[in-house]
Amino acid sequence: MFKTASIFNTASKIEAAKAEIVAKWGAWTAEQIDLGHGVFTGGYDEDPSNRARLRTAVQVFSDQLGGSLKGKRILDMGCLEGKFSVEFARHGATVVSVDAREANIEKARFAAQVLKLPITFLQVDVSDIQPDSLGKFDGVFCAGLFYHLNVNHAFKLLSLIKALTAQVAIIETCYALNFDERAVVNGVTYYGESYVEFTESEFNPETVEGAAWSSTRDKNVFFFTERSLVRAIQNAGFSSVYKALVPNGRSVENRDFFVARIGQTLPVLTGHDFFRDMPEQPVRELSSLPTTNPGKGRSLHNPESERI
Repeated sequence: MFKTASIFNTASKIEAAKAEIVAKWGAWTAEQIDLGHGVFTGGYDEDPSNRARLRTAVQVFSDQLGGSLKGKRILDMGCLEGKFSVEFARHGATVVSVDAREANIEKARFAAQVLKLPITFLQVDVSDIQPDSLGKFDGVFCAGLFYHLNVNHAFKLLSLIKALTAQVAIIETCYALNFDERAVVNGVTYYGESYVEFTESEFNPETVEGAAWSSTRDKNVFFFTERSLVRAIQNAGFSSVYKALVPNGRSVENRDFFVARIGQTLPVLTGHDFFRDMPEQPVRELSSLPTTNPGKGRSLHNPESERI
């Protein structure tokens, strides 16, 4: 990495440094980051929905954290190539960014260095984060991870998010619009659909490392229904869960920003707290729904079953 940010004072110098990063780590796959002097990282960010995602995340954190990100500790779990981390830091947050892939971390680190942002980057799988070593964060941001996990890893991630969150977590994820499978965790039934992330032949270190938008550990993944997703977040220990409607960063019909708050759970004193007992309407009788089978599922790479 470059020793001093003073070399980034002209467009030509930024372009030359960016070319070095691309030569070593590959082109940006995800996001246009404005590096100044008219230079951008070069991703695909011309889609208005992608800019809306960024605005949604920043606005929700600001509204939930007292009207400003300045001085707030924000954890970006699965930061990819760094756009959300950069945006949070530019609003004054103290940002820690985590990603398992070295290429993602190095491209994100480059953008932060060009913009002189003191972001802390950690190359580690999010499931290996140690809460005791990082402490609590005012806000935890987790985008595009949840639907790349199997059921067990999804619940482990939710527990980790809860352990790291002091005030609010934002979970941006896809979910199943229908379901034909169920998973029972701690006596609670959750519904959804399974997909194949990697075939057996694809599941090797080289392929997984190069698939920047895919799981790092799971061949088969589980999409929760929206109601099961909300119930899982609630059961992880969050006191309330909201869906961001304005601003709305939704890019597809089954992907939303879920806002989870840490607070004191109050009892219902004048009626029955029915949410936990509310059944989902199955596509067929519940008794005929299979439990999740790690050897089966639709392919995430099959256009006929594409969910993302």
